[in-house]
Amino acid sequence: MFSNQEVVCIHRAFEELQKRHGKSLYSHFIGVLAPVLGRTSLTMFQKSPDVKLDIRISNPLNHKGWPGGFVMFKNVCFSYYQRLTTSFLYRPEYIHDSGQVDQRFYDFHALTLNPFLREDFLFCKQYIDDFNRCFHLSMSAVPYLSVSNILTGDKNIVILDGVKKIREACAKQGLSLLLEKACMKGVLHLYLRPNYRTQLQVPLHTFLSLFGFLGWLEIWTPAEFGSWYAIGLSLYGNKEIETLIHQSFNNICEALIWLFLEAHNRFHETDERKEDEREVNSRHCCEWMTIRFESEWISDVTG
Repeated sequence: MFSNQEVVCIHRAFEELQKRHGKSLYSHFIGVLAPVLGRTSLTMFQKSPDVKLDIRISNPLNHKGWPGGFVMFKNVCFSYYQRLTTSFLYRPEYIHDSGQVDQRFYDFHALTLNPFLREDFLFCKQYIDDFNRCFHLSMSAVPYLSVSNILTGDKNIVILDGVKKIREACAKQGLSLLLEKACMKGVLHLYLRPNYRTQLQVPLHTFLSLFGFLGWLEIWTPAEFGSWYAIGLSLYGNKEIETLIHQSFNNICEALIWLFLEAHNRFHETDERKEDEREVNSRHCCEWMTIRFESEWISDVTG
């Protein structure tokens, strides 16, 4: 996305803005901060990038009473890398795909004098704090959202209870709407995926019930609707999804733009840009969407 020279210029611009506006700048820039963090080398966030810190924090005993091992310097590096390299705001399922780490990392990160992290650099500590908060809050809905519960649930009550649980937890913590939505998207994107073994999926009526939830339609932007409807079309390809699309966008062109951008998780890629022929064999951002019913709808509207 950015060249190395451009990244350096962005760093300087952020540093100047931080000097002028202080911590209040973070809430205004968090939405565009993630791509910059992901494009920045981990060593830039370290207080002593050329020093391998002597970190050895014992984990608690496991459920069998055996030693739980240690959190070492390499574990700390990897955990910070996980949180900084990919945006949980633009790729919400990443919260649960890579959020779980040893509890001792959270303890280490919370140290008053953190020996590893340049905490004010690009607001990285505050950003990681928000990642951790969103992960733990969204986990509060997991008991409600197992596929077995959803498939046997009574008239969608189960999934809506999960959403209510998240919103209540976010309200108690005083999270901004942006972070509250990240919590909801993180856990729902996870459970809307078809089971990779059985291909069981959340029923259409359950997916649609979200859009009848009080206040649901009012909190999302066109870009975010693009993300929800891209999932809906891929899984169900149903006329009901098309009805939602017409309600949320001014015209088909606008809908296609946001559906395409959000289906491909805009801004999440943090490696240096690759040529198309190399990209083909490396990674497919929508590979979990295995059903692909969206092709019929796209053919209809572009034919």
